[in-house]
Order: sequence, then structure tokens, then C-alpha cells
Amino acid sequence: MIYIAKATENFGLPMMHPIYECALEVLPNHQMAQMCLQFTAHECKLGEINCACAIYAHASQFCDLCVETKFWAE
Repeated sequence: MIYIAKATENFGLPMMHPIYECALEVLPNHQMAQMCLQFTAHECKLGEINCACAIYAHASQFCDLCVETKFWAE
């Protein structure tokens, strides 16, 4: 999250997209839900609604309905 914040501060919102993608590849499933919620929020700020939907679709494969209630409520 610190790396994402610094990259956003120095290079703007579009530069954080590849950082989030890398983070989602290496994070364990229980941390992916929170990262995906933040990623989709940033994508919506950029007006990338289709990308946000794709992120939700991808993350839904790894997020347990009983455990990640905040993700599923979103």
C-alpha cells in the first residue's frame, strides 16, 4: 500500500494499475478481497467501470462468501 501511495503521488493514478495487478498475483486469498476493493475504487475514479467489473469477477473466484462479507456486500 505504501508503494501504491508513493507511485500515485509521483506519477498519478494511471501508474498504479500495474502495481495493483502485481499485488493481486502474489497476495494470499484472504488479503485479496481488501486489495480488490481498493483497486476497484481507484478504477471507478478513473471512469474504468468495465475494468472494475472484471476485477470483481476475478476476485469473486477467490473470496469465500462466508468470510469476505464486506467484499460481497460491495
